[in-house]
Amino acid sequence: MRKSILLIFLAFLISPVSFFAQEDEANKVDYTFTLNSDCLDQPVVIASGSFMEGETFTLPPFEFPEYIPNWQQLYNALVGTTFGLESGAINENIHLDIQLQQLDCGGGGFIDPTGEGNPFFIFLGIKVTGEQSGETALEDFYYFNEGKFATICFPMTEEFLAFLESMGIDPNDISFAYFLGGEYFTEGMTWEVVEGNPDKLCLYLSHFSQIVGGSGKIVGLNNQNGSVPKEYFLQQNYPNPFNPSTVIKFGLPEAGNVKLEVFNLLGQNVAEILNAELSAGIHEVSFDASNLPSGIYLYKITTDKFSEIKKMMLMK
Repeated sequence: MRKSILLIFLAFLISPVSFFAQEDEANKVDYTFTLNSDCLDQPVVIASGSFMEGETFTLPPFEFPEYIPNWQQLYNALVGTTFGLESGAINENIHLDIQLQQLDCGGGGFIDPTGEGNPFFIFLGIKVTGEQSGETALEDFYYFNEGKFATICFPMTEEFLAFLESMGIDPNDISFAYFLGGEYFTEGMTWEVVEGNPDKLCLYLSHFSQIVGGSGKIVGLNNQNGSVPKEYFLQQNYPNPFNPSTVIKFGLPEAGNVKLEVFNLLGQNVAEILNAELSAGIHEVSFDASNLPSGIYLYKITTDKFSEIKKMMLMK
């Protein structure tokens, strides 16, 4: 009898430990790192694999095939770059499609899509596909949990510094930015030089999207507050999945009436978030879904000249 009671007591002690271990389990991040350009028939996969929150992966050496334009020096400058996520940054397993973009087919660098000719040493597009949230497009933002960041650290090797010099970039005057709606924005990111052997230039991101790094004199570099985008856009809501509230951000290149609605998968309108005249600029609104059941919903923005629909997930 005493033996049976002891076994039950031990099982009670062990069970909560197992339960909390599952709750604290880190999420998995699968990734592919590709070179993507209009002058290639298909993207070139440079690296792929997986890591867990709290860990990093490192870009390995890679020899480009002969048919690829002169981008070997560019990539050699990035060898050793690490990508990582803080523990607790995400609530689901995700896949990262990391793309080197805007590559100059006629040279060894990057093209500024704004046409301003800004010199860059990196132009990344990071598309995220979440196990629950689904795919977040390159032009959208995939946000991390509040106070958590992704890190990208560039080792300041001889190859890296030589590439900066070839691009006309002063290593003591470097800026990073998100690229959105034809503009560059710094909101949601910080960077610093971390001393070491070699030193590292580390970038801290509150969300994934399209990211550039280059001269500190990037034309049009500004904060989102008060700025006017060149194009209409509707971002992915954040957080996503959410419970019970989430934020939706959108951009208007000109003033006009804006309607923002929510539909269930049957096409029924379940909420009207906004129906008002707004000024040109970047706006965000909060949506409270306390009165809705868990599930997948569609949110739609409509103006006189623009309409777009995106998916979001409510998990109670």
